[in-house]
Amino acid sequence: MQVTPDFSYWQDDKPVADQREAVGHAVRAEYLYSAMADVAALTGDQQLLASVDSIWHNMVSKKLYVTGGTGAVPGGERFGGNYELPNTTAYNETCASVANVYWNQRMFQLHGDSKYVDMLEKVLYNGLISGVGLDGKSFFYSNAMQIKNSVSFAQSEPQRAG
Repeated sequence: MQVTPDFSYWQDDKPVADQREAVGHAVRAEYLYSAMADVAALTGDQQLLASVDSIWHNMVSKKLYVTGGTGAVPGGERFGGNYELPNTTAYNETCASVANVYWNQRMFQLHGDSKYVDMLEKVLYNGLISGVGLDGKSFFYSNAMQIKNSVSFAQSEPQRAG
């Protein structure tokens, strides 16, 4: 039996202009979505604009933690399904928050709507800074919403890496 790979993990299961939902590896996806916003701004491509707007709305309304963290599923560091936002196994990679800040900055430049800056601030102050140590050199790779003990969730980090 041949296993068919899930190309949505790499956001290449369909042309980007046909995508409507945040899927796959969260960091890679959010950098791609940043680029889509840039290209839509430079070319005026309405199909690409509709796509990146739809993906942003899907992510904000169905795949975003209250802290602004994204990438709920540790296996693959990826977006889960709609409303799949578990607390104890949330991955919320710090790198995904960096990409999310870039994406929201691009969306603000594209549309000029303050909702993108509001989201940028939420992610920056709650989803990104939480992963970086006060020394500026240490960090958490993942940012779970709730950690009872590292036995229940092997991906949790007992302290920031240096």
